[in-house]
Amino acid sequence: MVHRTSDWLSLWTAPFELARTAVAFAETAAHSQSVIAARMPIIASAMASPWTADGHELGLMVSEKVAAAGRSARSRSGARLRSALGGQTRALEAPWIGPAAWFDIAERNVAIAAALVALPGEMLKPFHTTVTANAQRLKKRPT
Repeated sequence: MVHRTSDWLSLWTAPFELARTAVAFAETAAHSQSVIAARMPIIASAMASPWTADGHELGLMVSEKVAAAGRSARSRSGARLRSALGGQTRALEAPWIGPAAWFDIAERNVAIAAALVALPGEMLKPFHTTVTANAQRLKKRPT
């Protein structure tokens, strides 16, 4: 098993990571509000006249969310969490657990904790990036 100093470091810096995630969440919520406000007239005009609707922007409303959800689901911390949990399951199913195995179990516990600290921020990042970019783009758009 590889000893990961970065796992221990991420546990020490967990409050900073959680604060960064909270800020990103607040920014995402604020920008989402402006994006929704900018897109409501586009949706209303599409409902009034589907033939003259902005099909590109309407398509982005769906495709961007699907793409962000896909990137969020493939987060690196999620993969590390699944791997470490699978290792724990295999180790704890053994009929006898020796001292070296206990050290590996403890190390995987640290890896699980580190992945759990990083996971919310990594899963939010694709949505935050997309919403922030949309807010900037739609702010420049003529009404």
